[in-house]
Amino acid sequence: MPEPPTPIAIVAPSSVVPQVELEMGVRRLESAGFDAYVHPQCRREHFVLAGTDEAAAVRAVVSRL
Repeated sequence: MPEPPTPIAIVAPSSVVPQVELEMGVRRLESAGFDAYVHPQCRREHFVLAGTDEAAAVRAVVSRL
């Protein structure tokens, strides 16, 4: 019986993620046997950041709970 794919998460803690490169990376990880989860933050853009300051503040507070 084959083993299930190893999960791996992709996050964007600060900078905007180039979408073409992100999708290429996800495909490469999946072809290598990983189950890639892309956090929604990776698809957000606010100037040069991956989301707003408010969203970053919420993530910081929640991560400390």
